[in-house]
Amino acid sequence: INEKVRQHLKKKDKAEANQVVSGFNPQSLSHELHALVGLDRYPNYLHRWSCEEIELLEESLEKSLQEVRRQKQSRKEKEERMKALVVRTLSPLL
Repeated sequence: INEKVRQHLKKKDKAEANQVVSGFNPQSLSHELHALVGLDRYPNYLHRWSCEEIELLEESLEKSLQEVRRQKQSRKEKEERMKALVVRTLSPLL
C-alpha cells in the first residue's frame, strides 16, 4: 500500500560497477530491528528484497540467535553453580 520503490546504490569500484549495494547493514542493530518490524507488520515484506539482502538478514539473525543461546547456557551454568553453593553452605546446618 504505502511501499516505496527500493533504490539501490551502485558500487564505485570499476570492477564491481554493475553490482548493487544492499541497503541492509548486518552490523546495524537498527537495520535488524527495522527488518523484524517489517516482517511482523507486512506479510510480503521480503518480496522487494534481493536474495543477497535476505541472506545477509538471515545470517545476522542467526548470529543474534547464537548469542541468545550462549547467554542462556551461561545463565543456566551460573544458576547451577549457585544452587550447588547453597546446598554446600546449608547442608552442615541441616
